[in-house]
Amino acid sequence: EVLKEKSKRVTQDQHGYYRAGVIGTAMEFEMFGGWDEDEIHDHFSELYLTTKTHKTINDKIVIVPKRISTASLNRKEMAEYIDKCIKWLAVHGIVVMDSEHYLISKYKS
Repeated sequence: EVLKEKSKRVTQDQHGYYRAGVIGTAMEFEMFGGWDEDEIHDHFSELYLTTKTHKTINDKIVIVPKRISTASLNRKEMAEYIDKCIKWLAVHGIVVMDSEHYLISKYKS
């Protein structure tokens, strides 16, 4: 028997805030000039959703990256991921406003 803590799924509002608020704001700045939404998402998921393990192949150690999809995160994990992205942007001079400042009706529940 395996006991597992019940977790709530990520809300559409969280996805909307991440896409429209976090990534949308990042796209407005020169730092990401020429990048599209998916490239910025890849950048953040590489930073915060990728783990690296060491495997041995033919007596050689190789690094194998494993990336977690935002779809597999629970509500708490997504909130932590969004917070990390916002903090990274803030360190680089990009301020993301609170979610209520964005019109994200496409994702509103």
